[in-house]
Amino acid sequence: MKRLTLCGSLLAIVGSAIGFTMPATAIPAIYRKTTDVISLPALDDVLLIVHQFTVPAGSRVINYSVTAANSGLIEYVRCGVRANGTFLSQHAAVVGGGYASTISGVTSYDSRVPYTLDLVCFHNGGYNSIPIIDRYAEVAVY
Repeated sequence: MKRLTLCGSLLAIVGSAIGFTMPATAIPAIYRKTTDVISLPALDDVLLIVHQFTVPAGSRVINYSVTAANSGLIEYVRCGVRANGTFLSQHAAVVGGGYASTISGVTSYDSRVPYTLDLVCFHNGGYNSIPIIDRYAEVAVY
Protein backbone atom coordinates (compact mmCIF):
# COMPACT_ATOMS: atom_id res chain seq x y z
CA MET A 1 0.00 0.00 0.00
CA LYS A 2 2.81 2.44 0.87
CA ARG A 3 4.59 1.71 -2.40
CA LEU A 4 1.43 2.53 -4.39
CA THR A 5 0.90 5.77 -2.43
CA LEU A 6 4.52 6.79 -2.99
CA CYS A 7 4.21 6.15 -6.73
CA GLY A 8 1.00 8.22 -6.93
CA SER A 9 2.64 11.03 -4.93
CA LEU A 10 5.66 11.06 -7.22
CA LEU A 11 3.43 11.24 -10.28
CA ALA A 12 1.52 14.16 -8.76
CA ILE A 13 4.76 16.01 -7.95
CA VAL A 14 6.21 15.45 -11.43
CA GLY A 15 2.90 16.42 -13.04
CA SER A 16 2.68 19.66 -11.08
CA ALA A 17 6.35 20.47 -11.74
CA ILE A 18 5.86 20.34 -15.51
CA GLY A 19 2.47 22.05 -15.46
CA PHE A 20 0.13 19.14 -16.15
CA THR A 21 -2.90 18.16 -14.12
CA MET A 22 -3.14 14.46 -13.47
CA PRO A 23 -5.88 13.28 -15.91
CA ALA A 24 -7.23 10.48 -13.75
CA THR A 25 -7.97 12.74 -10.79
CA ALA A 26 -8.69 16.17 -12.25
CA ILE A 27 -10.91 15.74 -15.32
CA PRO A 28 -13.03 12.90 -16.59
CA ALA A 29 -11.87 11.25 -19.80
CA ILE A 30 -14.12 11.21 -22.85
CA TYR A 31 -13.73 7.97 -24.77
CA ARG A 32 -15.35 6.81 -28.01
CA LYS A 33 -14.82 3.52 -29.86
CA THR A 34 -16.47 2.12 -32.99
CA THR A 35 -17.79 -1.42 -33.08
CA ASP A 36 -18.27 -1.89 -36.83
CA VAL A 37 -16.08 -1.79 -39.92
CA ILE A 38 -16.57 1.48 -41.83
CA SER A 39 -15.90 1.97 -45.56
CA LEU A 40 -14.32 5.25 -46.56
CA PRO A 41 -16.13 7.23 -49.28
CA ALA A 42 -15.49 5.98 -52.82
CA LEU A 43 -14.13 9.33 -53.99
CA ASP A 44 -10.65 10.49 -53.04
CA ASP A 45 -10.23 13.29 -50.46
CA VAL A 46 -13.81 13.07 -49.10
CA LEU A 47 -13.80 13.23 -45.30
CA LEU A 48 -15.58 10.57 -43.27
CA ILE A 49 -16.44 11.54 -39.69
CA VAL A 50 -15.64 8.49 -37.57
CA HIS A 51 -16.46 10.13 -34.21
CA GLN A 52 -17.89 13.54 -33.31
CA PHE A 53 -18.73 14.94 -29.88
CA THR A 54 -18.61 18.08 -27.74
CA VAL A 55 -15.66 18.62 -25.41
CA PRO A 56 -15.97 20.92 -22.37
CA ALA A 57 -13.76 23.99 -22.15
CA GLY A 58 -10.30 23.51 -20.74
CA SER A 59 -6.84 22.24 -21.54
CA ARG A 60 -7.03 18.73 -23.02
CA VAL A 61 -4.79 15.97 -24.30
CA ILE A 62 -6.30 14.07 -27.24
CA ASN A 63 -5.24 10.59 -28.32
CA TYR A 64 -6.59 8.70 -31.34
CA SER A 65 -5.95 5.37 -33.04
CA VAL A 66 -7.43 3.92 -36.23
CA THR A 67 -6.60 0.77 -38.19
CA ALA A 68 -7.07 1.13 -41.94
CA ALA A 69 -7.00 -1.71 -44.47
CA ASN A 70 -7.48 -2.15 -48.18
CA SER A 71 -7.84 -5.33 -50.22
CA GLY A 72 -7.34 -3.39 -53.47
CA LEU A 73 -4.38 -1.44 -54.79
CA ILE A 74 -2.27 0.88 -52.67
CA GLU A 75 -4.03 3.91 -51.22
CA TYR A 76 -2.95 6.60 -48.78
CA VAL A 77 -5.28 6.81 -45.80
CA ARG A 78 -5.12 9.90 -43.63
CA CYS A 79 -6.83 10.34 -40.26
CA GLY A 80 -6.79 13.16 -37.76
CA VAL A 81 -8.67 15.10 -35.15
CA ARG A 82 -10.28 18.49 -35.68
CA ALA A 83 -11.58 21.12 -33.27
CA ASN A 84 -14.50 23.02 -34.82
CA GLY A 85 -13.34 21.88 -38.27
CA THR A 86 -9.66 22.86 -37.90
CA PHE A 87 -7.12 20.04 -37.94
CA LEU A 88 -5.12 19.69 -34.72
CA SER A 89 -3.26 16.55 -35.82
CA GLN A 90 -3.20 14.37 -38.92
CA HIS A 91 -1.25 11.22 -39.75
CA ALA A 92 -1.15 8.91 -42.77
CA ALA A 93 -0.41 5.33 -43.75
CA VAL A 94 -0.15 3.38 -46.97
CA VAL A 95 -2.54 0.42 -47.19
CA GLY A 96 -3.25 -2.04 -49.96
CA GLY A 97 -2.94 -5.59 -51.13
CA GLY A 98 -4.82 -6.81 -48.10
CA TYR A 99 -2.47 -5.16 -45.63
CA ALA A 100 -3.56 -3.00 -42.72
CA SER A 101 -1.83 -0.19 -40.87
CA THR A 102 -2.54 1.63 -37.63
CA ILE A 103 -2.73 5.41 -37.75
CA SER A 104 -2.46 7.17 -34.39
CA GLY A 105 -1.64 10.51 -32.90
CA VAL A 106 -1.53 12.57 -29.74
CA THR A 107 -2.09 16.30 -29.52
CA SER A 108 -3.24 18.91 -27.04
CA TYR A 109 -5.78 21.70 -27.27
CA ASP A 110 -6.79 24.52 -24.96
CA SER A 111 -10.15 26.22 -25.35
CA ARG A 112 -12.05 28.67 -23.15
CA VAL A 113 -15.36 27.46 -24.58
CA PRO A 114 -16.78 24.01 -25.37
CA TYR A 115 -15.96 22.81 -28.89
CA THR A 116 -16.81 20.06 -31.35
CA LEU A 117 -14.08 17.47 -31.72
CA ASP A 118 -14.17 14.99 -34.55
CA LEU A 119 -11.99 12.13 -35.71
CA VAL A 120 -11.99 12.06 -39.51
CA CYS A 121 -10.41 9.86 -42.17
CA PHE A 122 -10.07 10.04 -45.95
CA HIS A 123 -8.04 8.40 -48.69
CA ASN A 124 -6.31 9.35 -51.90
CA GLY A 125 -4.46 7.17 -54.30
CA GLY A 126 -6.43 7.35 -57.50
CA TYR A 127 -6.82 3.58 -57.91
CA ASN A 128 -10.57 3.41 -57.41
CA SER A 129 -10.27 1.11 -54.42
CA ILE A 130 -12.13 1.76 -51.20
CA PRO A 131 -10.16 1.34 -47.97
CA ILE A 132 -11.92 0.49 -44.71
CA ILE A 133 -11.57 1.64 -41.14
CA ASP A 134 -11.52 -1.47 -38.97
CA ARG A 135 -13.63 -1.79 -35.85
CA TYR A 136 -12.38 -0.22 -32.63
CA ALA A 137 -11.29 3.11 -34.06
CA GLU A 138 -10.91 5.16 -30.89
CA VAL A 139 -10.40 8.64 -29.53
CA ALA A 140 -9.78 9.61 -25.92
CA VAL A 141 -9.77 13.11 -24.42
CA TYR A 142 -8.13 13.76 -21.05
